[in-house]
Amino acid sequence: MNEEVDVVHRVGLKVDNRIRQIIILFVRRVVRDVIWRRRKTSPVCKEEGIRFSEDLTPEDWKPRQAMLPKIEKARKERKVGGFRGPFGFIEGRCIMGDISAVV
Repeated sequence: MNEEVDVVHRVGLKVDNRIRQIIILFVRRVVRDVIWRRRKTSPVCKEEGIRFSEDLTPEDWKPRQAMLPKIEKARKERKVGGFRGPFGFIEGRCIMGDISAVV
């Protein structure tokens, strides 16, 4: 694993009794994707309360926020919906959000 991780660093200021987030930069996207997929079923992650989330730039975050209502509605209707990179998908089809509402 040492060869697969380029950089790891903590985020924010050190405060007593507070766990800080970390950012991990992987050398290869394939390794990142494998770890991302395994996180949900990992006993270590469950026992230690480890969670993963993406660190998005404002340019990627705003379009996702615009598409989120459509994704959540689809999920409530028991459809498969989610994000891959800056794109939103419902049932395998790319969707677009109204970005003017969030800018």
